[in-house]
Amino acid sequence: MNNLAPTAYSGSLRATLFAVSSSFTGGNVIQGQVLGVFNPNFTGSGAQSANQIKVGGYSTTTVISSSVEINPPAGQYCIVAALDEYSPSSCSSSDGYCFVDWIQFPGPEIFK
Repeated sequence: MNNLAPTAYSGSLRATLFAVSSSFTGGNVIQGQVLGVFNPNFTGSGAQSANQIKVGGYSTTTVISSSVEINPPAGQYCIVAALDEYSPSSCSSSDGYCFVDWIQFPGPEIFK
């Protein structure tokens, strides 16, 4: 959603939750086990479609949708949530989604 006019809409959005072996500090790719991919269902005045919203902080109503993946192997992981946007012209991933923002949860988590 970078460099878009306030009246524009995002590309298709999704969120991906990762378990990574060490603290993530940025870069082009998040290496780790995908815990889940979450596809939104935006509604309300800020929604262009079920997975696109208006740029500039417009709110939407409840977002409901998810896809469950498997747990990582036993061990300690940092958990990173990424906001992905569909942009095949500027993204080199095989599905056309690249992360545009991310947050790492505080403290590591232990999976058994």
